[in-house]
Amino acid sequence: MKKLNIIATICFLLLSAVCIFAITTCTKTETIQDGIWTGSGEGFKGEMTVQITTKDGKIVDTELLSIKDSDFAKEYALNLLDIIEEKGTVDGVDALSGATYTSRGVLDAVKDATQKASAKKSTATIQDGNWTGSGEGFKGEMTVQITTKDGKIVDAELISIKDSDFAKEYALKLLDTIVEKGTVEGVDGLSGATYTSRGVLDAVKEATAKASGKKTTANIQDGNWSGSGEGYKGEMVIQITTNDGKIVDTEIISFKDSDFAKEYALQLLDIIEEKGTVEGVDGLSGATFTSRGVLDAVKEATQKASGN
Repeated sequence: MKKLNIIATICFLLLSAVCIFAITTCTKTETIQDGIWTGSGEGFKGEMTVQITTKDGKIVDTELLSIKDSDFAKEYALNLLDIIEEKGTVDGVDALSGATYTSRGVLDAVKDATQKASAKKSTATIQDGNWTGSGEGFKGEMTVQITTKDGKIVDAELISIKDSDFAKEYALKLLDTIVEKGTVEGVDGLSGATYTSRGVLDAVKEATAKASGKKTTANIQDGNWSGSGEGYKGEMVIQITTNDGKIVDTEIISFKDSDFAKEYALQLLDIIEEKGTVEGVDGLSGATFTSRGVLDAVKEATQKASGN
């Protein structure tokens, strides 16, 4: 009888191990399909395109198809792609110091390609209605309104913009592209108006998040988190402290801009602390690049706190 019990226990354990392995394997491969996928991101001098090859739920190969940044920056991009290949995923990979915008473009491009490989549909939860969102352009905040129906963006309107009339034309063209596609996913910024394009895309994404009923603070963990952004004279690093889903403290870890600009940075961090979030906070007039660097750094730190 004891032998039978032992044999039965061993069989049960083996069966459990097989089931766990099968579940794990299915989980890993279910979302990311095998294949070759391309994605785009915005570098320092314009759009770049990256190709990834996926197999068994991992990124097994990458290729830089096009890039407008310098040869020096290109080396950084290739190094970053090697790191992504080695990890088999873009999750948890950080931008390389010394080429922040190029790195961010690479990461965005790989994420774009990975989303295509995952074949995720984000339109299922989008409610019908009119929704507004804001983004930071070259000269300040812009506001966009989208109209959604049957899970798609069917109309978009530029409510306010501080950038030039020339940049405004780019913004309107980008909104037309979004309406034509019915979604902001996979839409790239237009070359020639990088900051304006990024502001439009951020505004539409924020509006879409509202339409989806998404909350960005619900999954923010308590702790200290650091992020980096590109200021006027180089990279800056900001640390945030989060508690109960809010930013409760901020600190400048490193900063290369002038003391005058640093005062603006500290004022902006005070505003973020007061609001408890970086969402909806605009750059300060008079220090555009410094402000953008602070906002990018805090957003990156917040994403880490959210596990993104």
